Amino acid sequence: MNSRPAPGWPTSASSPAPRYGGLDWLRAGASLAVVVLHAGIPYMSSPMPGLVWCTTDLPAQSVLVDGLCWGIDTFVMPLFFLIGGFLAAQSCERVGPVALVRNRTLRLGIPFLVGAVLILPLDLYVWLLGWVCEGRIIPRKLQSLKIDAPLSDQLLGPSHLWFLIYQWIFCAYGGLLAFWKTRPAAAEPATIPIRRGPSAWTRAAIVAGLFAISVAGLTWDPRVVIGFEQSILLTPGRLAYYAPCFVLGWLGRMSGIAGSSTLGLRLVAAAGLLFLPVWSIVAMHVAEPFSGWSRLGLTTGFAGCGWLAASGLFLTAIDGSRTVTPLVGYLSRASLWIYLAHHPVVGLTQVSLRVFDLPGPVKCGLAAAVGIAMSLLTYEAFVRGKRLDEWLNGTVRPAALDEKVIRKAA
Repeated sequence: MNSRPAPGWPTSASSPAPRYGGLDWLRAGASLAVVVLHAGIPYMSSPMPGLVWCTTDLPAQSVLVDGLCWGIDTFVMPLFFLIGGFLAAQSCERVGPVALVRNRTLRLGIPFLVGAVLILPLDLYVWLLGWVCEGRIIPRKLQSLKIDAPLSDQLLGPSHLWFLIYQWIFCAYGGLLAFWKTRPAAAEPATIPIRRGPSAWTRAAIVAGLFAISVAGLTWDPRVVIGFEQSILLTPGRLAYYAPCFVLGWLGRMSGIAGSSTLGLRLVAAAGLLFLPVWSIVAMHVAEPFSGWSRLGLTTGFAGCGWLAASGLFLTAIDGSRTVTPLVGYLSRASLWIYLAHHPVVGLTQVSLRVFDLPGPVKCGLAAAVGIAMSLLTYEAFVRGKRLDEWLNGTVRPAALDEKVIRKAA
């Protein structure tokens, strides 16, 4: 009988999880990439379908910004969910599924509430101000907030906070399945039979199946990624597109995946080569939406870019121990706050820059720089070292909850 402590259920002497310094680099880089993506939206030559931004700066539209934004859009959110699945599985191994769900409820629920109370109202008035400046609505609407469709459709939803909702749902389902599969029998302690090192064919079949689900979700509703769809309800296409990324990260951790910088860089290079034709097809889709087999070709290529780039960056990040510099560590810890706080700052900067005759790449750079700078300043002033910092980064309080669950399960 295997005497090794079963991953996924807590023990009285749970071993510390390994530290992947490369994931700090990814968290920091991905959060900054999201800011750059949002900073460039008004200056894209092929605007995202379904997305009405706070300003439309037609004279500053740039092919360079367009390629940058669409490139980031292919991989950045799949990368976030891939990392999320990997770390959720690691936490489930260390403290168990019950503590995982409690931990993620706090770490994702508190930021969502902070964003909903503090950030989304600022977002609302920045967007309305931009629309007033462009003559889309009259100034009196700033007070009455009675906005007619279709602009009102852009205001009813969680905006960029949707990521926190979906991440929590995936963690909750992952914890529920782990609890159901590993629930202890009445006469013996809990164990989890883990198969490590599946065959290459098995791994390929699993990845292919997950990728097919992702493509199906994107084909069902391309705007969940190739564009934007604001909704107060869960979107089936978005669930189907991102859930496989989370599952891939979870299964990677449970199967003991090993990093590889060589393979990772090759995958990133392949994603870059594939992106060039996909980008041109995206531009045609924006001009006239595809249907049928043309849409399937578009979504398969777009999802392929995202999966190749996200997987390549992830494999590179977990290849051995990497040194985390103080700056990277700081940005990694501030990454969730950057994600929350930058949105209205970037939008207000873009509205302000609208009156200046500057090239699109310059405006994009300025908006990104201001968004990052203000996010870090507010992090330093109101978050760092305070209780909110503990909630955002999973220290102190979530750990106390984990210990409580461990004592009950031991």
